[in-house]
Amino acid sequence: MEDNRTRGRWGVRTSVKKSPGQQETDSRAGGRPSPALLILLVALIVLGGTIMACEGELEGRVSVVGNEPFTFLALTTEDGRQVRLVEDVAEEIREEHQGRRLRVVGEVIREPEGAQPAHFKVDEYEVLE
Repeated sequence: MEDNRTRGRWGVRTSVKKSPGQQETDSRAGGRPSPALLILLVALIVLGGTIMACEGELEGRVSVVGNEPFTFLALTTEDGRQVRLVEDVAEEIREEHQGRRLRVVGEVIREPEGAQPAHFKVDEYEVLE
């Protein structure tokens, strides 16, 4: 068998051994993925599904918060949590129901990041007061 040394994609030296008459193959192509890669893939699918599929119902008072030009429509719950209401129905709420208590039904489409609240896509709402 002869020993051919080549540099891989990231400059890492790899060895490819071949027998006389055997085609040279790339060890990265056509093999099975490692078990660690499969575990990571499954974990990402499971966790991604639970984060993005947070459907639910919230009650709270609607207000416009922030400073121009960075204002947004928010629903503040009784325990002080705040979510940003987004999508078409949110514009209707902004125009007609500021300052009122509402029950909104929808889903979290973006988790909170730092000081930014979660984004809640409103599918339907009910005015409580």
